[in-house]
Amino acid sequence: MSLHAIQKIEKICNQITKKDEKPKKPYTVGIVLAAGKGSRMQNPEQTKQMMEIDGIPMVVRSLLAFEACPCIDEIMVVGLKEELPLYRDFKKIYGITKLKKAIQGCDCRAQSAEKGFLSLPEQCEYLAFHDAARCLITPKDIEKIVRAGYRYGAAIAAKKATDTVKIANKDKYIESTPERSMVWFAQTPQVFKKSLYEVALAKAEKLDEKITDDAMLAENAGFHVRLVKCDSENFKVTTPDDIALAESILRKRLG
Repeated sequence: MSLHAIQKIEKICNQITKKDEKPKKPYTVGIVLAAGKGSRMQNPEQTKQMMEIDGIPMVVRSLLAFEACPCIDEIMVVGLKEELPLYRDFKKIYGITKLKKAIQGCDCRAQSAEKGFLSLPEQCEYLAFHDAARCLITPKDIEKIVRAGYRYGAAIAAKKATDTVKIANKDKYIESTPERSMVWFAQTPQVFKKSLYEVALAKAEKLDEKITDDAMLAENAGFHVRLVKCDSENFKVTTPDDIALAESILRKRLG
């Protein structure tokens, strides 16, 4: 067999091998935001994220969901300075192997998210912001939203409105009633391609309390953000009554 024929066969074999190879998944980091104090919980002795839901701190339940999601390669926590040492213990106690870093956040959510972004590892291609208090998120829903992020560049968990929504003016008079089918309630995770979010941050005029979620930065920068219908149980635990509701949902899941 001639050298030319051998080289031709090798080329065909290499093409077949490459075709059969599974596409490499983008390196994805989950950023759990846990720097708030949860004043509406009315518990001065404990922050909301450290309050237990059926015996496990809220933030740990969020971390465990990200740990179990196959799309997530690494987890980072942005938390309160005095609580950062606790995450070393959580990592050991609950076997959270993907948790690589816990950094100090800020009073403002948007600034905490920025600090998380600036601490991402170099190999990160996609990031998923998540509120620690949305502790009933499931690995399945995280994966669904992350995969939408891969496809669209920016995607967030959301819930369709079931009630009629009113837009009011500053004096609490109704100004308009948007079509209900077009109204969604934003949730987390919120997933972005790293390069897209970097541009969104650069275009942001100011990071303050008016930036109530991460998608706003992308929207304000002109990017399209895909809404992904998420489980209705993915609510944000905010008040003492929410803890009882969350525990009820967990008991139902266990059957």
